[in-house]
Amino acid sequence: MFRKSKKVSILLICIILLTGCNAYEAPSSFIASPKLSTEEGKNAYGNVNMEDLKPLAQKFMPKNAKLLEESKTSTKKNIFLIDVNGDLNDELVVLFKEDSNFKKGFFVLEKRFNGWHKIYEKSLEGNSISSMQTISVKDKEDKRLLVGYLISGHAGTDFYLYDFKKENVEEIPIGRWNKIEILNTEDKEEGKNFVFGAQLYEASGDYSSYVIGFDGEKFYLAEEFYDDYYKKNVEYYKNEIVQQSRNELSWYYYIESQIKAKQYEDALQSLKEVLKYKEDKKEESTIEVGYYKFLILRAMAFNGLSEYDKAVSILENLLNVSLLSDKDYFYNEPKEYSVLDIYYELGVAYKGLGKKDKAKESFDNAMLSFEKLSNDGFFSENATSNILKQVMYYPLSKEINK
Repeated sequence: MFRKSKKVSILLICIILLTGCNAYEAPSSFIASPKLSTEEGKNAYGNVNMEDLKPLAQKFMPKNAKLLEESKTSTKKNIFLIDVNGDLNDELVVLFKEDSNFKKGFFVLEKRFNGWHKIYEKSLEGNSISSMQTISVKDKEDKRLLVGYLISGHAGTDFYLYDFKKENVEEIPIGRWNKIEILNTEDKEEGKNFVFGAQLYEASGDYSSYVIGFDGEKFYLAEEFYDDYYKKNVEYYKNEIVQQSRNELSWYYYIESQIKAKQYEDALQSLKEVLKYKEDKKEESTIEVGYYKFLILRAMAFNGLSEYDKAVSILENLLNVSLLSDKDYFYNEPKEYSVLDIYYELGVAYKGLGKKDKAKESFDNAMLSFEKLSNDGFFSENATSNILKQVMYYPLSKEINK
């Protein structure tokens, strides 16, 4: 299915944002934001000069707070108009910072018949408000405000969705990510929900990548959006391998991206190269990945090509847990994680061969591995880990509940 970084901890990344770190040219960039309404400053109240709104913003400013410097936002603006609740009238959104701590935030003003009223205020620790735009989630009327609180170029950005249609504004965390790219909203393709590609920095320019859908209630793998997203990753890692051919983690993500982009033959050719390199061992790897992790990728590629017998042969051999030595695991992953992947892909292979009983047994065993990971505390309590837990569970639940 997909691998998960250890305990889903947020690893460090140096990206030029507000720091002086060197940037990595990554598969997808930070979301370009804030994005304002299509007709910025034009709504039921007519054309508005944003400078004229600053006294109004100051009137509602929280105690010991002041306007966030325009340099701390990607659009160089700290006051703007956005229709946050889908009523076709723009609300006034003001970005601020608190003097006494590291918090940055925003508040929303709504114009009513008797003047402006503050309808929401939120602040969190962070270096800036790096993202703000409205998106459609489960249908075109389900407008929500997406806000990103940049912690730092190293730690990443906390992203939240705000639903202003409810009596009490609902805040939904969508994780802390180093990179995020919106792949779909209901405005782009109906019936497909909100989908985003998200990345966590691992090491030396390598990112674990996920394509995640949100239907307004739960998160899931959005596999129908894999192709275009992972084709970009393939091109990125192709360049990475040229620069650091001894980095097996780059090879792993390169091949994983090829498989998710349905480039199965290319993935098998890449596997030949990296496995020959691992067997020859003429040079020491800068980052090493367990041999069996590449064998799981090979089985995934064979499943993609409907060569299920070959996948079964690989995976049945891997089920000898003694092959998964303590020195061979992947980025401190527990063995159960790889056992889960093995059983899941084995279920896919047996299903393809029409062996329903063996497929069911394999999927059941994969679910047992998932439950063991969960019970052993592999998933931490942060929002990112919770989302990845849902994403990891999604394909299993589809097979188990059929």
